[in-house]
Amino acid sequence: MPSGLDADSGRVDPACPGADVTLALSNPKTGHVTFPGAGVTGKLLTADIGVPTGLDNDVSLELITPELVGALLPQRPRDGHKGTFGRTLVIGGSRNYVGATVLACSGAYRAGAGLVTLA
Repeated sequence: MPSGLDADSGRVDPACPGADVTLALSNPKTGHVTFPGAGVTGKLLTADIGVPTGLDNDVSLELITPELVGALLPQRPRDGHKGTFGRTLVIGGSRNYVGATVLACSGAYRAGAGLVTLA
């Protein structure tokens, strides 16, 4: 736990140094994954220290991990192509302000759209 990071709330003392890597014993703490604490935690690793399974049953939080999300998503067929996975059309923006539309298109790709068009 970085010095100055509150493990329960994620609050950070102004003098708290940012860490490149944080090792959480047994399980990540709430402060590791909620901001502003997540910003000073760096890469988060956990170490098994032999805490019995089920001891954390009264904890009402669940950490969404890439593995958890990946298990919930349907498998894509190997012979699939961009037309197989749907199309998204984003209409918006202006010449001087393209950031929001770029973010919308990037989000559509990350969400699984096969073909994204920006107008």
